[in-house]
Amino acid sequence: MKKNTAAVGAILIAIMSLAVARVCFAATGNKNTEELIAVDDDWSNAAVAKDVDRVASFYATDGVAFPPDEPIAVGWVATRKVWANYFAE
Repeated sequence: MKKNTAAVGAILIAIMSLAVARVCFAATGNKNTEELIAVDDDWSNAAVAKDVDRVASFYATDGVAFPPDEPIAVGWVATRKVWANYFAE
């Protein structure tokens, strides 16, 4: 249960952080900002839907995930496994 609570907390913190950044960037109104907001929306929707493959698609082949109370996950396969475990809990 502790692991699940930490995972949910980490996801919520990430979403809230991105939401704050989104508000700050929205004021600039440039194309890069709009594209970043669209990517953020796509990732957020994938996380809410617990869509492992969509969430994992945002990681590079050498991407890194930092799961709480676990070793760092390096590589696409490892990062996908982290999200699969979180969504399964």
